Formats: sequence, structure tokens, C-alpha cells
Amino acid sequence: MPSARAKCMSALICLVGISALAQTQALASYPKLSPFSEIRWKKSIVEVRIEGKWYKLVALNGVSRKKIIAFCKRQWPDKWKKRFEEDLVEVLTRMGHEPERTVTLKVKDLDSGDMTVLKNVAMTQENRRSIWKARRQSRRKDKEPSWSAKLSVEQAHADIHQLRTKLETEFSYLKLKDFDYDLAFEHLRGRCEKGITRRAFATELSKIIARFGDGHARVRGKHRFLPGGFCPFLIKDLNGRLIALKPDHSWLLEDQCPFLKKIDGVDAERWITAAATVVPQGSPQMVRRHAIEFAHWIQFVRGELKLDRTGSLSVELSDERATTTKKLDLKIAARPPALFERLPRGDSTILDGRIGYLRIAKMDKDRDYLQKLHRTMQDFRETSGLIIDVRGNSGGSRDVLKALLPYFMGPKDSPRIVNVAAYRCRDGDDRDSALGYLKNRHLYPAPWPNWNSEERSAIDRFSRTFQPDWKEPVRSKDFSAWHYMIVSLEKQRSHYEKAVVILMDEACFSATDIFLGALKGLPNVTLMGRPSGGGSGRGRQTVLEKSRLKIVLSTMASFQPNGRLYDGHGIQPDVLVERTLDDILGKTDSTLDAALRHLAK
Repeated sequence: MPSARAKCMSALICLVGISALAQTQALASYPKLSPFSEIRWKKSIVEVRIEGKWYKLVALNGVSRKKIIAFCKRQWPDKWKKRFEEDLVEVLTRMGHEPERTVTLKVKDLDSGDMTVLKNVAMTQENRRSIWKARRQSRRKDKEPSWSAKLSVEQAHADIHQLRTKLETEFSYLKLKDFDYDLAFEHLRGRCEKGITRRAFATELSKIIARFGDGHARVRGKHRFLPGGFCPFLIKDLNGRLIALKPDHSWLLEDQCPFLKKIDGVDAERWITAAATVVPQGSPQMVRRHAIEFAHWIQFVRGELKLDRTGSLSVELSDERATTTKKLDLKIAARPPALFERLPRGDSTILDGRIGYLRIAKMDKDRDYLQKLHRTMQDFRETSGLIIDVRGNSGGSRDVLKALLPYFMGPKDSPRIVNVAAYRCRDGDDRDSALGYLKNRHLYPAPWPNWNSEERSAIDRFSRTFQPDWKEPVRSKDFSAWHYMIVSLEKQRSHYEKAVVILMDEACFSATDIFLGALKGLPNVTLMGRPSGGGSGRGRQTVLEKSRLKIVLSTMASFQPNGRLYDGHGIQPDVLVERTLDDILGKTDSTLDAALRHLAK
């Protein structure tokens, strides 16, 4: 006879089984239908194919795309895209919007940009099955081999040929540097004669791509494919000198000897130079920042310096005058230390002295975020000065610039040209297209039909004197005509008349570079801190067929209004403020203090 415990367990298992069966049956009861034959994603933007034409989805039966996606993310955090694509009927029903066999879609035409409403769009099993098949094929296609997988000589050569073709037909910064890439590829082919691991191949391609000087160009996954084995302490730059901190960023590795002199007997600066081989050769400040980051990959740098890859590390430290030194033998760490910066984490607020403090940690284009910026600027109307802090902001969208710049333009200011760029045309592109190719960067050519008369006049005046410091887009037929980003005064916007200070550093990049370049030179604006990273190229990803490596290459050449290229230069502050040790440790903020003193005057 079964015991009472066994009977209870049997009953529990039965209940669990019935519950699971009920859930399965409930899941199966939802029709597998979709109004879309294909779906593709661009972050949280979903593009859908309907009757052979691609649109951006805005709403379905009056329910916004954002609400549907937000619901999927809450209900199925790990599978929200799958649920949206394959179980749309269930999703809408659970939201309280059970669909019929036809739906109404609000969409944006990707060709014209026009908003339209499509009524009575059929929900079919064929559409849903087509999406299901595409997702399965995509999973198989996107599954990456391991980094230790070996490529044959034929596979490596095929990928080199594919990359070389992409460089020569689509890459905007191919001729930015005097770089003999043919010779570099020839050397790499020689290394592949007996086959090569995917890890080594990715590393060597990173070194080649870095030498073009494009801040956006890279082999994705660098933090994963570089050999493991990490520095057991933090390396930081203190006004041009290297210091060593504890791995938790709390204090110096050695109180009396803060400066890093040697690693494995190699001069510390030479170590940094070796780490820079995989860093895009852009502005000095960007190269140094990322070279110090990759200097923590000890086994990688040892490989570059032809040193033995042991499990320990010798370090030599010194005091400021190098009169006292200290040597340490440390164990290699299994993981990198916390490489974060001690950046301001607070939200926007009003500081003592009625100084507005606007923190912009990312260049977001979310509508709610932009509306919050406008509300904050209204709250700051009566402040006696304004600080905008974009330190550590590596870019994103240019919508923040379009939202904020009108506040700082004078009531009678003409439209302001903030960026000039040329697109690297592909075969079949019309170099003189009136619609242009850089819409997602708010850049349009002079014949664009939507300019108003004042903006056309601004372009006409500007183009007479604009002289790019890199002439390739002018002399090469591979580039489009110039595209312009213009910000015009908006009458409904209040004008902020008080002094403005913008805090910046070398981590500012891409859209943040554009933001800084646009505000630099305005009468009441002062840029303060350290030079920005410098980069504006509009990256496009390519997947190499044999190795499945993801390569990003820029597709436009982007200039400041003064003609200087963003890549390789960045934006210089009006007032240079160097960091102190306490700033690096997060105890003080000299740049913010300097801004407050400036505004107090």
C-alpha cells in the first residue's frame, strides 16, 4: 500500500501536470495569425511588410506600437520579440484588445515618410507561418561559431576578399589615412596559410580596420574575442601620467607610489601603445582612452609584445618624482576590473545660487524623454545660469540637439547649420538625389524640397565659404553632394538668455560630438572640461559569410561647420579643466566646481 506521503506527492504531480496541460491548451487556443508577412527590427522600432511593401508600424487597432512592445517586455522579458512576432493575437487579447480577422494599421511609408492608415488588413495563418519560418532561419544563420573555431585558408581568404570589396565600395573613410591596406591584407593572408582561429582572425582584422582612423569602424565583440587574463588593478590617466587604483575604484593600489612605471618589465607607456593596436587611430584623446581600457587585457598585450603568457604579473610603481619605487607580483585576474568612470549619476536639478543643472547621460530620441527636457527647460527659466553636463555621453540620436539648441539661439538668429556631411554612394545610388541618403541623421542635400526660404538662403550663404579640411568628398565621384543639418529658431520656444556652461570629456562621442560642435561659439555658451572623442560616421554592419564576424564601417564623411572633420579631432573646450586624483575617485568634481565659479562671475 502506498504511504500517505506518496499519495500526496502523486496528487501534487497530477495537479501540476493538469495545470501545465491547461496552460498548454490555453496557449494553443489563440489563433496563430498575423497581418504581416515579414518583420524586421531596428532597436525598438519595428518595420513590417504588408502586401509586398515595407512600413514602420505605428499602431494596430488604435493601440500604439510602444504599448504593445512594453506589454510584451513585461510579460515575457526574455522572449518579447518572439511573442510579438508569433503570438500577436494572444498579446492583443491579453491587453484587452482582442482582434478580429481583419485589423486597422497606422503605418509610416518608408519611401515617402508619409503617415497612412491601412484598413481591413487580413490576419492570416500564412503570414504568421512565414514569420515563424524566417525567425527559425535567422536563428540558424545568426548562430556564431565559437571563438576557438578554426577557419580554413579558403574561408579566411574569402572573408578577406568580402571585406576588401566592402571597404572599396561603401566605406567613407577608406582614404582618410595614408594606409596601404593591400599590404596589410597580404600579410594576413600569409598568416592564414595553415588556417587560423576565429579569435585570431577577428583580432587581426581589428588591427587593420583600426588603422583607417574611423572612430565607428570595428569588429564587434572585441571584449569577448581578445584573449582572457586581466589586470588585477585599474589603470587610469591623471593629466598624462598613468596611475594604479584598486580594482573596486576605491583608492590607490599603493598609497606612497601611485604612478605606474612598468608592467612585466615593460615601460607603462609602451604597454599602452601596444594595447592601442586594436583602437581606431582617431583623435589622440580617443586613442589614449581606449588604449588604457584594452591595456587591462594582459594576455592580449603580452601577445603584442611577444611576452610569455604566465598566470602572474610584475608591476613597478613610483612616487611623483620617481625617487621611491615599489615592486609587486600579482595574480592575473579572471575578469576585468570595473572600468567605469565616476560620473555624475544624479538627475537634473537646481543647484545653490539658482543654477540649473541639466544632466544628459545619453542622446535619446524617445518622445517622453524629449518632452521631459522641454519641461526641465521651462523649470529653469528663472535660474541665474545653466550647466549642461554631457560627460560620459557616447552618443545616440541627434533629436536632443534639435530640441535644445533653439533655446539658446537669439530671437533674430538665422537658421544654424550645425553639421555638413557627404554620403559614400553605392552602385546604383544617385549622387545628386534631392531626398538624400542621411535622413536618420537629420541631414539633407541643398535641393531637398522641405527646406523653407530662410533655410535655403542659409545653405546658399554657407556653401560659398565652406572649405572641408579633408578634400576626398569633393574630388571623388564616390560621394554624394553635401548634406546639411539645420536647426531653425522656433517661435514657440522661450529664449534662455543667461550664461550656459557645457561640461564635456573624452568619452563624448558621435551624436554628442555633434551636440558640442553645434553649441560651440554661441555668444552665451562656454564649453568646459576636456576634448571630446571625435567621431561621426554613421556605421553600417556587414556580416562576413565564412567567419560570421560582424564588421561596422562608416558610410558618411562628417564635418564641423568650420570645415574640420569630426573623426580625428573632436571638439575642443573653451576652458580646459584637468582632473584631480579625487575627481577620478569620485570624491570631488573640479569641472563642475569650475563651471559654478564661472557662472558666479
